Amino acid sequence: MKILHKIAKFRTQILLFTVAILIMAVSVNLYTKKYCHIEKNLNLCEKEIFISGIISSYPVTSEKTVSIQVIPQESDCDFLIGEKIYVTITDCEDKKTGFGYKDKVVFSTKLTSQNSTSNPGAFNYDEYLFSQGIVASGYVKCENIMVTPAKDSLAASIYNIRNRFTDNAKKYISKDNAGLVTAIVSGNRSGISADDSAALKMSGIYHIVAISGLHLNLFIFMVTYFIAKLKIKRIKKAILTLMATIAVGGFVLVFTGFGLSVYRALIMMTILSVSSVISRDYSAKNSLFISGFVIVTFMPYSLWNTGFLLSFLSTLSVLVSIDVINLAKNHKSLQKLSENYAFNTALISVMSILFTLPVTVVSFGYITTYSWLTNLLVLPVVPYFLGGSVVFAAISAMGFDSLSQILGYVLESISEYILYVARFVSSLPASTPEINVITISVILIFITFYALTMYTAMKKGLKKAFLIILIFAVAGGSFLRYNDKNETIQITYCDVRQGECTLIELGESAVMIDCGTNDNSATTMADAVSDIVRTRGIDEIDMLIVTHFHNDHTNMIPEFSKLCKINNLLIPKYFDKSESEAMQNYRMILETAIKHHINVRYVSRGTSVDFSNNAKLEFMSPSPDMFFENNDMSSVIKLSFGQKTFLFCGDIQTAGIENLKSKDVKCDILKVPHHGGYCDALDSFVESAGCETAIISCGKNNSYGHPKPETLEVLKKTHCKIYCTSSDGAITVCADKNRITDIKTMK
Repeated sequence: MKILHKIAKFRTQILLFTVAILIMAVSVNLYTKKYCHIEKNLNLCEKEIFISGIISSYPVTSEKTVSIQVIPQESDCDFLIGEKIYVTITDCEDKKTGFGYKDKVVFSTKLTSQNSTSNPGAFNYDEYLFSQGIVASGYVKCENIMVTPAKDSLAASIYNIRNRFTDNAKKYISKDNAGLVTAIVSGNRSGISADDSAALKMSGIYHIVAISGLHLNLFIFMVTYFIAKLKIKRIKKAILTLMATIAVGGFVLVFTGFGLSVYRALIMMTILSVSSVISRDYSAKNSLFISGFVIVTFMPYSLWNTGFLLSFLSTLSVLVSIDVINLAKNHKSLQKLSENYAFNTALISVMSILFTLPVTVVSFGYITTYSWLTNLLVLPVVPYFLGGSVVFAAISAMGFDSLSQILGYVLESISEYILYVARFVSSLPASTPEINVITISVILIFITFYALTMYTAMKKGLKKAFLIILIFAVAGGSFLRYNDKNETIQITYCDVRQGECTLIELGESAVMIDCGTNDNSATTMADAVSDIVRTRGIDEIDMLIVTHFHNDHTNMIPEFSKLCKINNLLIPKYFDKSESEAMQNYRMILETAIKHHINVRYVSRGTSVDFSNNAKLEFMSPSPDMFFENNDMSSVIKLSFGQKTFLFCGDIQTAGIENLKSKDVKCDILKVPHHGGYCDALDSFVESAGCETAIISCGKNNSYGHPKPETLEVLKKTHCKIYCTSSDGAITVCADKNRITDIKTMK
C-alpha cells in the first residue's frame, strides 16, 4: 500500500513523463519513416542530381578536400529540399578557403543514402552521419562547384571571428598545443594530432575538448558577473540575465558549430534564468530531462548521436554525484570526506564511467581505468585554461596581436601539462581494458545468479540454493558445449574496399590472410580490421599470412601491428624480386616484424599448418620452379575442416591457375582470384573447384572495374552463390565439420 501511495503522490510527474516519452517516440518514428522514404528514392535514382543550396556547417579541410553540410533549396529531387546532405569537395588544392558558412553552392553529384557499416564492430561512419541528421552524401570536384559568398550577416561575422582565433592560435602557439586550444573553445578537434587525440581518449579526459555546460557557463558567467554588479531591482537583473543567457548562448552555439551538447547546456541555462525571473525553485535534473525531451522531439536523429548520449549521461552522473556528496555532508562521520577535493573528483569520475558505460562499450569497446586519476590532475587547471583560451579568442577578434602572443605562451604551458598527463596515464598498464557487450552480459548473468543464490540460501534454505546452482551449472555447461569453438570455424571476409583481408577463427587460434587496401586511408582500414578482431573477442593473431607483396594485400600491416598483437608472419619464400613495389613491401614487412618482435616464417608449396581442432592449412604455391610475375606467385591456400574446404587464391591469373592443374582445388567456398578479375583460365578453374559459394573482395566503383562482368558470368554458369564485399560489406561464413551453417553479410 505504501508503494501505491507514493505512486499516487507523483501521478502528475508520471503522467508528464509518459506523455513526453510518447511524443519523443512519435517524433523518432516519423523521422525514421522520412529517412527510409528518402533512402528508397535515392536508390532508384542513378543519375547525377542538381543541387542549389546553402552551406549549413563550418567547412572541414584536409590535404586536398573540403567537407561541408548543405541544405538544398533547389533540386531535381524535391524530397531533398530542406534536408541536410554531406558533400566532400575533392581536388581543392589552394581553394580550401573558398567555402564558408552560409555561402551558396551550386553543383551536380551522384548522391548515396547512408547504409549500415560494412564491417562487424567497425566505426559506423554512415550511422554517424545519420546521427547528425544527414540523409545523403556525395562527392564533387572543386572545379565543378560554384560558390557565392554569403552577404554580411551576424552568422558570417561570428564565422570570421572563429577564423581569426584559429589563425592566431596557429601563429602564436606550437602546432601540437594549438590544436588543443582551438578545440577547447571552438569544438574543432581537427588540429589535435591522432596520437594526442588517442591519449586524451584513453586517459579519460577527452570531454575537455567537447563543448558542453562548463564552456557555456564560463561564457555566461563573464557577462552575468557585470549584471550582478548593477544597482537595479532583482527582477530587472533576472530579466537581463535571461536575455544575456539567450544572446551569449546563441553566440556560442554558432561559434562552436551547433553541437547537440551546446543545445542541451543552453536549454538548461535558459530554464535556470527563467526560474529566477518567475521566482521558482530550479531543479537541475528536471531541466536536464526537459532539455533531452526538447532535443529528441525536434531533432530525432540525436537519439543515435554518441556525443549527445555521453553528454546527457555524464551530466546526469555529475548531478547524482552532487546528491551523494550532499548526503555525505549530513553525516558527521562523512562530512570531512565530502569536503575533500580528491574524493569528490574520484567519485564524479567513477560515477561518470558507470553512467556512460553502456554507450562507451557499444561505441568504443573499452573503458578508461584511470580517468579518475587524470581528472584529479587535470581538472584544477581546466577552468584557467578554458578562461585563458576564451580571452585569447576575444583579443584575437579585437586584433591585439601583442597580447595574443603573450597569452599564447601561458596557454602553451598549460596545454603541454594537460597533454603530458594524458600521454603518461594512457601509457599505464591496463589503461583501457577492452570490454564488449558479451562480457557485460556474462557479468550480469553471474551477478543475478549470485544474488538469487544468496537470497534463496537465506530465505528458503541451502537445499533449494544447491538446486539453483545445479540448474545453472547444467544450463551453463550445455551452453558452452553447444558453443564450443573447437566444433566450429568462422571466416570473415573483411570489407577493406579495393584490397584483401580475411580473418579465420579456428578454435583457440586466429589466422589472418592478407591485410591491405588500395584505398588511400590504409590507417582507417587498419582501425576497422582491429575493431573486427576486438568485436570477436580475439586478443592476438596467431599468424598473419601474406599471399604476395603488393600494396593492396600488405599496406595495412604496419598500422594493424600497433593495434593488435601478431605472433607469426608467414610470407612467400619465392617471389619476383625485380619488382620495386614487391621489394619495398617485403622490406616493410620485415621491419615491422623486427619492431614488434613478430616471428617470421617463409612458406612455399608443401608447407602445412595443423590446428588443435583438426583444421589444416595447406600451401599449394608458390614453388621454386615458378618464374612468374608476383600476382601469379601468390600463395594459394586450402583450409580443410572436417568435410568442408575453403580455397584462398590471392591474385593468381592465367599462369598461376595453370600451375595448379595437377592439384586438387575442389572446395566449398572459393575466394575468387584477383578481386574478381577475369582471365582465360578462369572458366576451367572454377569448374574444377566446383564451389557452392564464391566470394569476391573489391571496392565499390573501383577504377579496375572489378568484379569483371565475364567473371560473374563464369560463376553464374556453375550456379554457385556469389557474394561481393563492395555490395554486401563484410561476409562471415560459419561452418561445422559437416556443413556450412550460416553466411551473414553486413548489408
